[in-house]
Amino acid sequence: MAARRSIARRGLRRGSLSFGYLVALVPWLGACSTTVFYNEPGAPNLRFRAMSNGRFLTYTSIQLHIHRVTADCRAEYVGSHNVWAPLAPTTEPVHLPEERLSLLGFEFHQHGNIESWTSYKTLMRPRAGQTYEASVNYDAGLYDVEIREAGPNGGRKIEQRPLSDCHRA
Repeated sequence: MAARRSIARRGLRRGSLSFGYLVALVPWLGACSTTVFYNEPGAPNLRFRAMSNGRFLTYTSIQLHIHRVTADCRAEYVGSHNVWAPLAPTTEPVHLPEERLSLLGFEFHQHGNIESWTSYKTLMRPRAGQTYEASVNYDAGLYDVEIREAGPNGGRKIEQRPLSDCHRA
């Protein structure tokens, strides 16, 4: 009987220690979260059409991470915007400052029995008087992103460009 009690006490102590470690880790894990919700003032000029199809017991969320690009071609994080999640399939449009070079990064995070991340990044310099629509889709491990400009003189597709192209933008 005494042996059973000591085993139970050791298990309780181990559980207490594990709980103690967890309590100590929670503030540290919270400090690691660097997501800032994007809220640039101005009339919305970037709208989204998004869709994601999951497989059995999986789903994919899509976030847009926005960075301003400095004169020396460094990307500075400004904030993130939820583009698509299973319980919130529509999103509000956002404002990207006109004539400012930005790096847009769409992140696709598949949740389920296997987690995976995929991303699509492109440079973009919105022009004054133009509106933009990002069509963002994820299905069966494949993603498709197309950004189009629409304005009084017609529209055009915004080609994907890496950050290394910033001096040419």
